[in-house]
Amino acid sequence: MLAGQNERVDDRIVEALAERPAQTAAELLKKVQPSIENKLTVQGWYKALRRLIAQEVLIKTGKTYSLNTRWIRSVMRWSERAERSHLTHPPLPTIRLPRGRERVTYHFKNLLEMDVFWGHLLVYIAAHAKKPRVLYAYNPHFWFYLAHEQAEQEYNKGMNDFGVQTMLLIGSKSFLDRWNSQFFDRSIRHWLHPVPLFANVKNAFNYLGGYWMEVGLSPGTSAVIDELFTRAKSIEDVSPLALLNIFHAEQACSISVSCSRSKGERLKKMCERYIRKS
Repeated sequence: MLAGQNERVDDRIVEALAERPAQTAAELLKKVQPSIENKLTVQGWYKALRRLIAQEVLIKTGKTYSLNTRWIRSVMRWSERAERSHLTHPPLPTIRLPRGRERVTYHFKNLLEMDVFWGHLLVYIAAHAKKPRVLYAYNPHFWFYLAHEQAEQEYNKGMNDFGVQTMLLIGSKSFLDRWNSQFFDRSIRHWLHPVPLFANVKNAFNYLGGYWMEVGLSPGTSAVIDELFTRAKSIEDVSPLALLNIFHAEQACSISVSCSRSKGERLKKMCERYIRKS
C-alpha cells in the first residue's frame, strides 16, 4: 500500500488503525509487532509513527493515533479512479484475452512473478464476468500461501468484492495441502483428493467467465514442490530458505488462456461432483 523500504511496518500500522482508530503507541505496537519479522526497537517504532505523521497519513491527538481523514479520502479517490480505469470501464484492456479459437500465453521467469499475474488475471476476469461468478479450479498442490501469503489474502479480498464463489479441487491429501486449507474463507469450497485428477501432474487449471486457464510449471519445479509436499509431516519440516529457493528460482512457467468451453465444463462437473461430498 505504502511505497518505500519501510512499507512492511507502515502498512501494518495503517491496517491496525483501519480496524480501530484512536489507539495509543503501546496498543498499536502490541497489535503490529507479531506480524513484523524483525523485532522493532523503541526508537524504530516511534520513528515509524513520526514518519507517517510527516507524510500526513496519521494524526496524533493527545496520546492516541488515528488515520488522517484527508488521507483516507485521497486514497478512496485514487482507488475509485484505478477501479474505473482497470476494471469496470477500462479505456484500454490491461490484459489481452483470447477471442474465438485464439490462445494467449503469458510467460514468467519464476513462480512468484507468475503468482502475482495469476491473481491479477483472475480478478480482472471476475470484474467482467456475468453473474453468478464461480471459479472452478484444480491444483496438484496448494502452494500459494507458503509462497505469497499476503498477496493471496489480497487476492481473496478482490474476488470477494466481485462476489466470486470458488470450487477448488486439490489432487493431494498431504499435510501441507491440509494445512494450507485453513486459510480458505467461506467463499471457497474445496475437496482434497488422495491422488491427482489429471494425467498432466504439472499443471493447474481454472475456469471462470468462459475462459479456460492452464497454469504450467517446469518439470523441475513441479518435482521439487511435489517432493516438499510429500516429505513434510509438520510445518516445522518446511525450511524458509528452501521455500525461497523454490519460488524465486529461475524456472520457466506460463499461463495459457483460451475459450475452451468443453474443457471448462469438464472441470466444472468434476468440482460439483466431488465438492458435493464435503
